Amino acid sequence: MKILDGNKLGTLIKTLHFRENEADNMEDKKLRQYWLNTRVLAKEETNILEKVDSMNSEDLFYSRYYWFNQFKTRYFELYGHDEGLEQQSFKMLEDFETRFPGVVNWNIIEQIENNSISAN
Repeated sequence: MKILDGNKLGTLIKTLHFRENEADNMEDKKLRQYWLNTRVLAKEETNILEKVDSMNSEDLFYSRYYWFNQFKTRYFELYGHDEGLEQQSFKMLEDFETRFPGVVNWNIIEQIENNSISAN
């Protein structure tokens, strides 16, 4: 299992000329970067799979879920709990389970949610 780190994602964002207007309105630099990382993984899946050696759809999902969890944690630190973000996490898991039935490794999800796993 491979989770793309921030440096690799930053390079991909530049290479793909990826832009997310919603991120432009975020004042907090970490929050903005976590959101960009999440969105590029969601919107540029095919391009990322072509450009990153040994990356597969499952790893891409875990990377996306990891960065969304980083975003959610930072958002909660800054603005307090938001049930909508919790719902997005569940929806992300549900969508992946629908797309790849029986593939989700719940141990990895738990590690991501407990911040006991890091990007590599």
